[in-house]
Amino acid sequence: MNKLLGGTLGSLFLMALLAACGGGPGTKVTATVVNYDGTPGVVTTAAYQVGGGAWQTLNPDEDGRLVFYVPSGETRYGVAVRCGGLLLLGNYSVNAAAQLTTAESTAPVLGCMSVGPFAEVSGHIDVSGVTGAAGYEIEGAFGGDSGSTTADDCGLDLPLGPDRDLVAFAKNASGQALAAKVVRGIDARAPVALADLALTDADAVEVRNVGAFTVPGGWNGNYELNLYTAGGATVLDEDLLGSGTETGGAVYTVKNAQSGDLYQLMISASAGASGLKVARFRFVDAPEMGDVVESLSIDPFLSYAVAAAAHPVFPATHPDEDVQAYMFTTISPVNVWSYTVSRGWLGNASEYATPDLSGLRGFAYTYPLNGEGVSWFAIALKTNGTARELFELPRASIFLFSLPKKAGLVIDAASVRGNFTAP
Repeated sequence: MNKLLGGTLGSLFLMALLAACGGGPGTKVTATVVNYDGTPGVVTTAAYQVGGGAWQTLNPDEDGRLVFYVPSGETRYGVAVRCGGLLLLGNYSVNAAAQLTTAESTAPVLGCMSVGPFAEVSGHIDVSGVTGAAGYEIEGAFGGDSGSTTADDCGLDLPLGPDRDLVAFAKNASGQALAAKVVRGIDARAPVALADLALTDADAVEVRNVGAFTVPGGWNGNYELNLYTAGGATVLDEDLLGSGTETGGAVYTVKNAQSGDLYQLMISASAGASGLKVARFRFVDAPEMGDVVESLSIDPFLSYAVAAAAHPVFPATHPDEDVQAYMFTTISPVNVWSYTVSRGWLGNASEYATPDLSGLRGFAYTYPLNGEGVSWFAIALKTNGTARELFELPRASIFLFSLPKKAGLVIDAASVRGNFTAP
């Protein structure tokens, strides 16, 4: 009897201890943080929330993971991080939060607009063998290098690590790609001196066509093609791979792009000074990229306003019933916050109040000060994928936002933007 009682009490004590330490019975959530370039992010502090309860400091486990448990009977949770900042400099604050349900994700990926350590890559590029070439451009994970001569020394920074990619272009006087090549397998764990790069007419880009699409009356339409290689190179320069209006036109693909490299075709329409925009993003595995006909498939936001506040409240009132999530971003002189909130977490709520974490360790100075200008963005998202794909897939960064990426994934987004002065 004593042995049985002791065992039972011991088990109960262990369960209570685990619960107190955040490791008790329930649903395990493991959050991952990535930089703008998709590499693992440096987290300086983190917090989590269960249900609608108070936020608590979240310490990494012994393996450095951000792990916590949502108790049985509860499904809603939040997780927030402060990242290392832009190039890990000073008090520049880059922060991200997600508020989801366990049915939608137990392994959320939070994208921070931060950049981790990098290695310098240099070499010599010659594009004189490309007919009509007026210069070159090389693109890595976050920007690149260009020159107006057809043979020159070049250099850029790549995220620290092995098996990195860059993409080399020969371009005409208008900046359009004439030839291109993905350079793979660069060991960027230290400064790299590349073998000379040469492009010829054999590397000429291939022409694909984007069909015309309809935009709301009085709006302006646009399309562009972007590229994300398997080794982390990102090409977001609309002049290189092609762009145009809603009447459609040409885009340009890279001949040696291979399976695992993803093209992202974006079509969009905007209403000018109102800040309203709708867009569709389609990810295509490189060998499958051909002529494309797309259409916009999300309504614009209706009337939208955000009151000035250090912790603003955003309307969550997009008219499409199949919206899966919202993304909200605030940008002040030295602080960036991005918030992702799922439809499941919101339930029937028609607004989202951004949380105030300033009382927690490490978050005290991450919000705008009185008199600072704040730019804000609100985005409603829906996809042809599952909620888990929306929140857990690797990320593709474009402008200030982090979107999931996967061959065949289609994302429809409606956005609105504005400004206020922090009170």
